[in-house]
Amino acid sequence: MEEKELDMIINLIPTATYDQVRIISGQLKIHREMLNKQSINKFKVFDKVTFEHNNENIEGTITKIKIKRIAVNTNRGNWDVPANMLTLIK
Repeated sequence: MEEKELDMIINLIPTATYDQVRIISGQLKIHREMLNKQSINKFKVFDKVTFEHNNENIEGTITKIKIKRIAVNTNRGNWDVPANMLTLIK
């Protein structure tokens, strides 16, 4: 989506009725779930990954792929991390 299109959507939202906002919200939820599944599919068990927590990079190994999150084992314990927060270490 281009920035011009995004600006148009942002400007239209305040004019929407409650029912229209509900429909928009539902569509955003569906799209967010689709993007999350795409992110999850980029990883597999035993991949080395990194993520940021409190401005600190934490490295670990994927131990399990869950429906909405990915289990990562680190030297600081086990973490359930959203896939879009993970970066694959090559």
